[in-house]
Amino acid sequence: MIVDTDIIIRFLTNDDPKKAKDFERFLNSKKKIILTDVSFAEVYWTLKSFYKFPKGEIIPALNCLQQISTGSDLKHSPNSQHKSNRCLQRSILLG
Repeated sequence: MIVDTDIIIRFLTNDDPKKAKDFERFLNSKKKIILTDVSFAEVYWTLKSFYKFPKGEIIPALNCLQQISTGSDLKHSPNSQHKSNRCLQRSILLG
């Protein structure tokens, strides 16, 4: 599933708790997600310019989502669910 910028923003800021929770459930289902370069750029710009989050908080959140979308740190780990949850918990920018 290709994930829209709006959904990523809702998830990271929790400014629409229903959408954020729905996406979290989807991520926990381990279904494949696709995040485009354009989405990453739009998310970064929106979090920085509109929400005024510092770069130091945005980059780890985007790195986490990128890891989940590629499965780079999750596929080969026996504790993949634990790593995924820990990464998401560290990355959510509660608004």
